[in-house]
Amino acid sequence: MIRILFFRTLLCVFMLYACGCQDSSETQDLVSQPPKTTDAASPRALLQIALDDPGTVQTPSAPIRFEPLGKAAGIEFTRFDDMRGQHRLLETNGGGVAVLDADADGWPDVFFSNGCKIPLQPDDHSTPGALLRNRAGQRFEDISRHSGLMQYGLGFGCAVSDVNNDGFDDLCVTRYGTVQLWLNCGDGTFLESAESAGLRHSGWGASAAFADLNSDGNVDLYVVNYVQDSDSEPRLCPEPASPDGFIGCSPALFEAANDQLYLSDAAGGFVNISQQSGLNQHSGKGLGIVICDLDEDRRPEICVANDGEANFLFSLQPLPDDMASDDAQRSAVDASTRIRLKEQGISANFALNELGYAQAGMGIAAADFDRNGQLDLFLTHFYGDTNTLYENASEPGQILFRDATRQSRLGPPSRDKLGFGVVAADFNLDGWPDLITANGHVDDRTWLEGGQPYHMQTQLFQNQAGQFRDVSRDAGDWFSVPQLGRGLAHADFDRNGLPDAAISSQLQPAAVLINTTRVTNSAIRIRFVGRSSSRTPTGLLSISETQQNDSYRQQLSHDVQQLAGGGSFQSCSEPLIIFPTSPDKTNQTRRTIEIHWPSQQIQTASISAGTWVWVEGQNPLATPM
Repeated sequence: MIRILFFRTLLCVFMLYACGCQDSSETQDLVSQPPKTTDAASPRALLQIALDDPGTVQTPSAPIRFEPLGKAAGIEFTRFDDMRGQHRLLETNGGGVAVLDADADGWPDVFFSNGCKIPLQPDDHSTPGALLRNRAGQRFEDISRHSGLMQYGLGFGCAVSDVNNDGFDDLCVTRYGTVQLWLNCGDGTFLESAESAGLRHSGWGASAAFADLNSDGNVDLYVVNYVQDSDSEPRLCPEPASPDGFIGCSPALFEAANDQLYLSDAAGGFVNISQQSGLNQHSGKGLGIVICDLDEDRRPEICVANDGEANFLFSLQPLPDDMASDDAQRSAVDASTRIRLKEQGISANFALNELGYAQAGMGIAAADFDRNGQLDLFLTHFYGDTNTLYENASEPGQILFRDATRQSRLGPPSRDKLGFGVVAADFNLDGWPDLITANGHVDDRTWLEGGQPYHMQTQLFQNQAGQFRDVSRDAGDWFSVPQLGRGLAHADFDRNGLPDAAISSQLQPAAVLINTTRVTNSAIRIRFVGRSSSRTPTGLLSISETQQNDSYRQQLSHDVQQLAGGGSFQSCSEPLIIFPTSPDKTNQTRRTIEIHWPSQQIQTASISAGTWVWVEGQNPLATPM
């Protein structure tokens, strides 16, 4: 009976629309807008229920496709993880991926972190990380030894920024016990400088992110620590039913390791302000991080994905003078740069999912998935659970999210996967950010009754007006090969305007995936150089607008993108913003781009398809694609 009444009501709603109770343009606008969470009692909500039916999602005419670059193109790196049948937690998280322009030639290069034998031996240099130079998007060359960037030890996460504002990308690598800071000398070589820069870090560093947290024009560093474990006497979990007598221990059995926050001293070094900022008061088992502005107040928020515990969402507040711990910190960090953190994950509905429990947070991505002008957050999780999409519903003075996993249809396809790295980018230039997730179990449990998959396929989700469709089967042969996927980053490696991807797996070679999608739109690629802002202007907001065109149903009328710090899992993507242009060549090839710099300066220009370098305070300069 209820179902009959429902469909009668729904029919009445459609009749009202058909009889002209709304004008035709307003009805057309309803159909073209992305689905929203609405009140079930409203007529608009009843119409939206019909629009949410799976049959209304349009199948893409040109599928997103990727082709891997392998050994023939110089991609020969395979991460080493010392797996000996004891299923130690230290061997499960794998490595990260960093995209950086190591030689400042405009072509994005890629770095893969590496592991080592356990227990650690200080003189073990047998398994370095790999820095691969991009040769015009066609092949890569291993320049690790030539550049001096030889990362040893048990390496995990990567973060990239121009730390000293000298025009060259620098690299931070988190490791078990320490971090490394590789400063780019500008002559093709790197110098490890963590100790001299004040980065005296301990603990199990996972992901890391650079961002200018106090708006002084210098980037600061947040390092996410995971749990407390020993490389010499690791915690083991015997399991008689297992073929080798052990099973991987749950992270719930380990104590958390507090994250660390380092503030730039504006002289090339860093000061640890974890205590004075209040960060030490918050304990979590962190794996992923992204730093971005969520409430449009021009101040960044720090979002940390915790494993099995409530996620963190820190906002920044000025620190009173009486909270400076000593004279040394007072001199290194003056009144204009001291900050404290306010944790508001619970109040913002980000700490827990809609069922009210903490999930196993791994990777995190930030993008405006529903195109409402605010950044949403997507987190990957453990096998048997769903990944989660947190839709941004913030208002001035209040950060607020709602769990939109069901409405977006991202839940069911992720239940039989264990997600790590995740990137959001517009892979087919239709104006809607899509998703790639790197999947793979942390432990071989195929012997369990019922079984659990160990290796898993990477997934590609196409965003269709706010709802997602798993298009992995059509994305190319590489997506059908099961992996132990871990780190994941995106970049336009061949500089054709289509975002590509790089992925690090365990027990299998790393891959660079070139986007070969056939698109009708062109691309506007913008690189940014800060002046008053930090030279790598993390937190920069870019808005693109174009006029509606009656001859072409323009869905690209308003795009908002932001350069975020961190993202994915233990990885760092290229700091590049890409906007699509319309295929209508008559009047839609140019778009008005409005740039909001972290320094509060706002610039506007009308630009066309191609590559642009935008220097703060100057007009953008076009360069060849």
